[in-house]
Amino acid sequence: MGKLTLDIKKLLHAGQYEVYKGLRRFTIVCAGRRWGKTRLACIILIIVALHNKGIYWWIAPTYKIADIGWALFKGIVRPLRAQIKEGDRKAILSNGSEIHFKSADNPDNLRGEGLKGVIFDEAAFTKESVWISIIRPALADNQGWAIFISTPNGKNWFYNLTLQAEDDENWIVFTKPTSDNPYIPAEELEAAQLTTPEYIFKQEYLAEFIDDNLSVFRGITKASTLSREATALLLGLTRESECYFTMLVPVRKIDLVVVMIV
Repeated sequence: MGKLTLDIKKLLHAGQYEVYKGLRRFTIVCAGRRWGKTRLACIILIIVALHNKGIYWWIAPTYKIADIGWALFKGIVRPLRAQIKEGDRKAILSNGSEIHFKSADNPDNLRGEGLKGVIFDEAAFTKESVWISIIRPALADNQGWAIFISTPNGKNWFYNLTLQAEDDENWIVFTKPTSDNPYIPAEELEAAQLTTPEYIFKQEYLAEFIDDNLSVFRGITKASTLSREATALLLGLTRESECYFTMLVPVRKIDLVVVMIV
């Protein structure tokens, strides 16, 4: 098979196509769950590898997550007559390009090979050192590219990477909420929002970065139903000399009762 015959616009929804058309050497896709980031990355990887022979890697935090990408990738690439090496989780395309699916469980196993391009699957859940110390140097001799796809995981290194990208023309950041996927009904997301804690909904569906130390206790002051003085009276702690103070806080939209000792 000499030429790619896939109709890109039919394979991607509008939000995915926007990312595809806007790719730079280093691209970050911060997306809500079920937006379609894995499918998008598979298609980009196939297209690029078919047009530029080389070695490409797909890196996931764990083997289990890598297997999800591998299964989807095989379904897309098989009609293109790729050789599938199941035991090695490797595909050899018609032009000789090799695409390997790897796990970052043991980062030192990722050393040693020069790469044309890399997909970082669920990058926010992978150690920063995998990118900085191992994969970034592996791209140097080929001036290779990298695409980072992930749902946020607090404000960790993935968040910092999005900030750094703002000042570098070689980088671009796309933020895509789940609602950007036209195949997920709006009423489904509305129903999920009613039963999901606010901070989880913002992170998992809206692709927003949430402070780690506020993820459970966001809005705790507003959520408290008793003042310090009222709680003191309720518990009989009326003397100024009391050393400890207990406050019971029923936190809204999550089934927790927080007990604070101050």
